[in-house]
Amino acid sequence: MKSLQFSAPMIQVILAGITAWLNNELPEFPNATNTPGLSIPNSAPILRILQQAYHAQSQIGWDSFLFGHLNTLWFTAHDKWCDLPDLKSTQYSNNVAPRLIKYILLATFQVWQKRNKFYHGATIEENINLCTQDADASIKAHYSSKTKLTDSDASLPFALNLQ
Repeated sequence: MKSLQFSAPMIQVILAGITAWLNNELPEFPNATNTPGLSIPNSAPILRILQQAYHAQSQIGWDSFLFGHLNTLWFTAHDKWCDLPDLKSTQYSNNVAPRLIKYILLATFQVWQKRNKFYHGATIEENINLCTQDADASIKAHYSSKTKLTDSDASLPFALNLQ
């Protein structure tokens, strides 16, 4: 987000929201007491908009943020920030917003790919090996102790048609 030239306070607030969501904590607007290193002066004109954006995003859901569902107040706050240091017009939200959403979706996709490769393997062969290992572990867990069948019951498992 820094490469898109979002304001540092905005990035801190967004990261605080995502961190709270990841830790299953109730959403609480970050401040100097609950977020170390936060640098949002109370007099900043965008502070009120950031608070509104944070609470609105908390209602939408921070998981939705990671799927590109951002509250428009984030972009209102970004535009107010752009007005402060007299940045170029190309840095306003009408240019930055699509790139930010693309960046978020790309990052989410990369996390999803890594997770799937870990659980399912990167190739068909890896997938087969992982499935075989899971099946072996399951069989060992279910049949760790020998089952003693009587002579009359021993033929029952083999007498059933599996189709």
